[in-house]
Amino acid sequence: MRHDQRSRECDVSRYRHGCDPPEPSDTALDCNTASSPHLPRERIASIDTFRAGALFAVVLLHTGLSLTLSIPCTWADQPIVQPTLGMTDQPSEIIKEATAAREPLTTLPNKNGRVEQQVAERKGTGEGLTKEELESAGVTAVAKQHPLGWVFGFRAGIAIPTQKVLENPSNSTTVGPLANVEALYALREWIRVGIMFEWHRHDIDLNGPQFGTLNIFSLLPTVELRPTPEAMRDRGIKWFIPYASLGTGVNFHSFSNATRLGNTPVSFSDTFALRLAGGLDFPLTSHLAFNTEIAWNRDSGTFKVNGAEADFNASTLNLLIGLRGQF
Repeated sequence: MRHDQRSRECDVSRYRHGCDPPEPSDTALDCNTASSPHLPRERIASIDTFRAGALFAVVLLHTGLSLTLSIPCTWADQPIVQPTLGMTDQPSEIIKEATAAREPLTTLPNKNGRVEQQVAERKGTGEGLTKEELESAGVTAVAKQHPLGWVFGFRAGIAIPTQKVLENPSNSTTVGPLANVEALYALREWIRVGIMFEWHRHDIDLNGPQFGTLNIFSLLPTVELRPTPEAMRDRGIKWFIPYASLGTGVNFHSFSNATRLGNTPVSFSDTFALRLAGGLDFPLTSHLAFNTEIAWNRDSGTFKVNGAEADFNASTLNLLIGLRGQF
């Protein structure tokens, strides 16, 4: 055999270092290590050992890199692989988890309905971020809530009688003005306790002429229940918080005689007060909220005119609007 006509054996080292494999048009080679007359058995064993070590090293390269396997030729009926490394488009889940674990996280829904993880202190309160930064993250800025502390309310409205005040004679009662102040303390995010003072006034007409003016003062220890801000956000409600309240106490009455009655003595007894209410708070700032409320106040007892006793019912449906401040 001439020098320029060497046997075309499968040179493993050539292909492993990047040489191109033979063209398909070339004569197929029998790379069977068991029957090749050109390689000694010691070289075949060393090649198989190197190949096993290379495959084991490739398996250990789990660092977010993709492995592309190319086959230059066959050797002993098995492919000799040449790894080609290329960066993936996305970082691995291991890298993502390691990065996310560096800071405390909370979850807030973004505009696309997905859940975006943010730092709890900044994203939960909206502090330290501009409006544009929040909007770019898909988070709507909300006012920081102060769940605990004192709450003071100042409301006004109207008191609508649910029936005639004087039950026996024919009479009529006007819708009257109403004022309400309250001082509550938030023990938890969902419960407030305190005291409420309410005043409303009604004119009573008796068979046409005016009978007099009845002023009602109610002093009511009150309990208020409300959902937490987190519970409201979980339901997609961010701009108002509903609540319900229950108050029990005493109704005090002051009656002013009309001119036609002169000095006729008229008195209304103090009565048990029961107040049921529901309302909405609309946060304006971190300490101030616009409030609207509807309430029913029970007020039923007896009154006396010249010593004669009769029943009255001054229960009302109250509509209120005002402001609440929390400190």
